[in-house]
Amino acid sequence: MGIPLYTPGERIRRLGEACEITRRLWTQHLTDFEGRYYQLAQARCEPKPIQKPYPPFVIGGAGEKLTLRVVARYADVWNFMPTDVENFHHKVRVLHEHCAAVGRDPEQIEISVQARVNYDDLSATVSTLQPLVEAGATHLILMLTYPYPDGIVARLADEVVGSVG
Repeated sequence: MGIPLYTPGERIRRLGEACEITRRLWTQHLTDFEGRYYQLAQARCEPKPIQKPYPPFVIGGAGEKLTLRVVARYADVWNFMPTDVENFHHKVRVLHEHCAAVGRDPEQIEISVQARVNYDDLSATVSTLQPLVEAGATHLILMLTYPYPDGIVARLADEVVGSVG
């Protein structure tokens, strides 16, 4: 298809520049930008987003050197798929270190976690999510896989969402 596939590091660095450009386009009348990967001269973005100051940036990933640094600088919501609560605590600490380095209050970043739903044992999903909520997760994403059991959304609302808190 002719679409270049950059190295993971370059993709994350490009993401950082793209976040900066997007933020500027959404908040400035005219935007100039001279980056490593992207350049803009007197660029406009009209109409501006309705959400003020701009729609939230949701960035997912867990790379400690680059991704979490981009999250610290730009994300309003960080999405992560932890393997366990200890791993989650470690990544949050790394994120907080990056926030300190860029001068950002980590409390400004909502923390979203994903968990795969075990249709045969919804209490296991609760057992996975509860420690993450206690450790600071503020948004939960329940990952459903096909085929979806009849009534699963109602069951999740009753048996999982109602039990995690």
